[in-house]
Amino acid sequence: RHARAVSRTQCRCGPGRRASAGREQQDAVGDRGGGGEHAVDLLDQRHEVRLAPDRVRVTNTLTNCGAWPVELAVWSLTVGSRGGREVIPVTQRNTGLLPNRLVALWPGMPMTDRRVHWGERYLVVDCDPAAKDCFKLGVPDEHGWAAYFNHDLCFLIKFEHRRAGVYPDFGSSWETFTADWGVELESLSPLQTLKPG
Repeated sequence: RHARAVSRTQCRCGPGRRASAGREQQDAVGDRGGGGEHAVDLLDQRHEVRLAPDRVRVTNTLTNCGAWPVELAVWSLTVGSRGGREVIPVTQRNTGLLPNRLVALWPGMPMTDRRVHWGERYLVVDCDPAAKDCFKLGVPDEHGWAAYFNHDLCFLIKFEHRRAGVYPDFGSSWETFTADWGVELESLSPLQTLKPG
């Protein structure tokens, strides 16, 4: 049996602005233009949540109710409680002499942060309640999953990664942000132009 709940929020975004659906939804979209200098585009967001005994399925749907096309990426965010460990698979695809891994780091995020463990097969990020600074990174997660372990449980997030897609933040389809209060587990869609209607 599935329990079904659909919530509906609206957010406004215009040229060069990011819009958030609010803290209760923890989903947001960013856009890169469309319309004139004073244009305001209206994006209707729908979040469908299906619950089953062993899984939760979340579907995010956006509709452009504005007058102009909007280039955007859907940014779905899940928050985990502090004290856990996140595991992100590292791309293993053989690309010959070409690079096959990218990591996006935000300003002030040192690669030597003790919460981050750079492995050959997995990237591990610990959520340390005693840490004074936050840390954020992004990767093109070609495997389409990441896991968060905490309180003897594993929360596995699966999403679609499109290898040919163009992603924001240096090609990141997965981002994570950790601070003393918890961790944000973030999947991103490829950039796409959403036409009105």
